[in-house]
Amino acid sequence: TNISPPPKNEAEIESAVRATLCIFGDRLRTGDAVRVHHGHVINHISNQPPDAVIVPMTTGGVAQIVTLCAGNHAPVIPYGRGTSLESHVNESVGGCVDLSGMTRIISVQ
Repeated sequence: TNISPPPKNEAEIESAVRATLCIFGDRLRTGDAVRVHHGHVINHISNQPPDAVIVPMTTGGVAQIVTLCAGNHAPVIPYGRGTSLESHVNESVGGCVDLSGMTRIISVQ
């Protein structure tokens, strides 16, 4: 079965990017190089960079991003160290949340 991705809602994604920029400033990145890097996978699927990449430093920041994106119907893709073999970071719609700046485990439940 060939499943098509949902249509991209440019207005909602742009709204999420603007709102995120107001909160996180230079932690939000929209340059081609960083987007292509975060859309890279190690398989046969071509690179599909996200609309934006944000690097939060706290769990509270992650919660703000998820809330903001959910309110704008913008998908959020978590990114760890870039070792994707399954293409889960290869998403041309939405934002990528780069969690590499979060280096401590606070609790395991």
